[in-house]
Amino acid sequence: MAMKQAEAAAAFDRLAVQYDAWYTTPLGAFVNAREQALLFELTKVRPGEQALDVGCGTGNYTLALAQRGIQAMGVDLSPAMLAVAISKAKEARVLQPNIQ
Repeated sequence: MAMKQAEAAAAFDRLAVQYDAWYTTPLGAFVNAREQALLFELTKVRPGEQALDVGCGTGNYTLALAQRGIQAMGVDLSPAMLAVAISKAKEARVLQPNIQ
């Protein structure tokens, strides 16, 4: 991994828990709902189709896609962000997303 990639991964590792906690605030929940509505409106992705979420972070979009029957794969440089995403997928009992 190049130094800039390693630095970016380390920076996001430090933010992982705080980043995801923001989505539990009223503003975070509002923004998340709007972003997900736009995601589905603009992509027109349908159940059974595939989606790649590059820079998936804590998996918000990856999980939303999988919960709608889309074969979703999330990738991210930050192991801490991925750990949160995997934990959320298990908690939501979403077995379909492939988070790496």
